[in-house]
Amino acid sequence: MVTTGRYSLPPVFIIIYHEDLCCRVKRRWSEVCPLRYFFCEKRAVDGPVRIRTGDLRRVRAGISDCNPNMPEKFSEEVHYYTTSELNSYTEQRTKGLADQSARWIRKARDIFYSITEGTISVTTISHLRDHVLNTFQSKDSWGKVFNFTIAFLRHLSKIHFNQEYRKFEAFLEMPKSIREVKLLTARIITTEDVRACIKAIDKSTLDTKKKLHYKATVLFLAYSGQRPVTTSRLTVGQFREALKQDPPVLTVEAHQDKIRLQHYVPLHPVLIPYLSDLVQRRRDDEPMFQYQRLMRWLRENPVQLSRTNGKLELKDLRKFFEQKSDEIGFTDANKNFIMSHGVSSINWSSYKQFLPENVYKRYLEYWRNSPQIQDL
Repeated sequence: MVTTGRYSLPPVFIIIYHEDLCCRVKRRWSEVCPLRYFFCEKRAVDGPVRIRTGDLRRVRAGISDCNPNMPEKFSEEVHYYTTSELNSYTEQRTKGLADQSARWIRKARDIFYSITEGTISVTTISHLRDHVLNTFQSKDSWGKVFNFTIAFLRHLSKIHFNQEYRKFEAFLEMPKSIREVKLLTARIITTEDVRACIKAIDKSTLDTKKKLHYKATVLFLAYSGQRPVTTSRLTVGQFREALKQDPPVLTVEAHQDKIRLQHYVPLHPVLIPYLSDLVQRRRDDEPMFQYQRLMRWLRENPVQLSRTNGKLELKDLRKFFEQKSDEIGFTDANKNFIMSHGVSSINWSSYKQFLPENVYKRYLEYWRNSPQIQDL
């Protein structure tokens, strides 16, 4: 037996422990033979022997002294993967996701393969990291590609029963930098910005039908705070059913929402005439809003923001609803429920529930008395 401190351990445990150290530096026992004899000398036939701290220091020194160029062998290691493995993993990751969520996963796959081309080594992974850092400015973009690569390496380690793939994760760390102090969003969206967008549509050369369509989309996003991608999935039949109800409340189904939350959206009185005209002579399964067309129109006919640099985008109307709600005092759980935002705590999943009539009543208590918004 060999003792370390208060504990007695069999000699084989110590040998296995130091074999593991040798594995970490990728050397066989024959290349660190001084360690073998070190432990043989420490074994005692007639009783336990204590391993002192100094002995462990000499073990570490022995590992580094055996071969000072140990890391070079790791840098020469090359592992491989097939395109079928990469495509199969990507298909597994994107199954059931919305197109917008799956788009970045496929983009990360394409970037990964264009650099590595089926080969995983220190050279290719380092090249991938440099390429991503030089190509994209956003840390979010860096994280998307790095996280995909790390997850794929872990996937390869499982299907090949080889943990060597995971060693390359060390070369995909995010750059260390001082974080920018950012307490609030830099984009301030005001009532004047929404008005300017409506006026730009009115003054455009669009036909009457498109003007109605685009104005209804902008007003719905401004009065409801819905995500544009969620709005693009809403159907004419849903709005036709909501307009029949008293009070008029739209039900957004779970599969239409980004975070898969079924929620209610009160329809402001200002919206009713626009929506009523928009559902006329249209099929129930038809998308209610022409989301992509309006996005292109705004890019071609930009609306300058009044308080910040930049042009108005459809996603800014969600910020407008949030900021305007704070201004008029609509800050309770009903607002978060309508927006499907900030609802991930245990308090929401286990205790919260809402009735459509109560959501509508609470919403209008604040938004009906907002003259700036009613002037839209």
